[in-house]
Amino acid sequence: MEFLSNIIQQDLSPRDFTIKVIRQTLKNPRLGEKKVKEFPDDYLIMIATKIAKDRRMNLKELPTGRITLELFKLKIVEDFIETNRKAASLLKPYLPWLKNFQENWIKDIDQGEKILKECGYRHTGQILRKEGFRIFANIGPNVRDARVTNAWLNLTRQNWFRDELKERFQNSAMLRSRWKILEKAWEAHQRRDYLLSIPVFLTQIEGILGDALVLNHCARSKNGKLFKLDSDGTILIENGKQKEIIGISSIIEHPYFSRISRLDEAIKFLRKDEIIVERNAILHGRKVSYGRAKLSTQSLLLIYALIRDAAEFEPPIVIPSSSLIPIEKPTS
Repeated sequence: MEFLSNIIQQDLSPRDFTIKVIRQTLKNPRLGEKKVKEFPDDYLIMIATKIAKDRRMNLKELPTGRITLELFKLKIVEDFIETNRKAASLLKPYLPWLKNFQENWIKDIDQGEKILKECGYRHTGQILRKEGFRIFANIGPNVRDARVTNAWLNLTRQNWFRDELKERFQNSAMLRSRWKILEKAWEAHQRRDYLLSIPVFLTQIEGILGDALVLNHCARSKNGKLFKLDSDGTILIENGKQKEIIGISSIIEHPYFSRISRLDEAIKFLRKDEIIVERNAILHGRKVSYGRAKLSTQSLLLIYALIRDAAEFEPPIVIPSSSLIPIEKPTS
């Protein structure tokens, strides 16, 4: 809906509108918009017709045979407007609650997010409930960075945090084997032995991201290595060799992660906050003065945020309802 809202507001020509919709639905992310623009009109019409008549689109009153690009745009815009109308009708009973939310919570959430980003915890925004944002929004400017880290550090060192993390891993058929490693690292984190906890957390972050590609049929693990898959599900061959995905940088550059919007801040945390750079220096032995509470806490919270997405195609994760964590619970 966000994508459609953006392109409808641009008031594009039927051809350009169709190109953007086709590009959005492509399974092969390597085929860019520039390439789609080179398609002749007949080919665009053929693809647009197939999309429009897909039963999942639920577009009404389509003619038999091929449709024009003008009709393709018209039907999608009409459906978008009707969907929004129905959504507004469904939300009407909740408008008083929404008004209260806007007046009492939006400001705190925006301020909390701003402070978290400034202090190197942008990736925690997706796991906080609104009460959590209020906690961080009310932290004053004096030694803010240390106070934010201490708040997260105190939370992540609690036994119930470990228990909840354990529950998440053990409910994942693929990821549960990582828990015995992470538990030892968490114990080091709890006793403030960050020289031991940080390298383990950093290696497991890479492992979980790689597992996400495997779980989502984007890569295959073989002999301790990760290989990229072609569109038909076989290992991609380039220059006569199987295409290996080497290192965390190559993993997060995979197009899969660009399509998962809820991972945006986690990926930005690794890139923009230069965690990848620090990770490489630590794990390759070039940096030895890394034993900081902040990096250990940041890394552990990233693992907490990633576990849901890596296991999203596995059976639902059951989280104890008695947890006191001021963090958003997964809905499934």
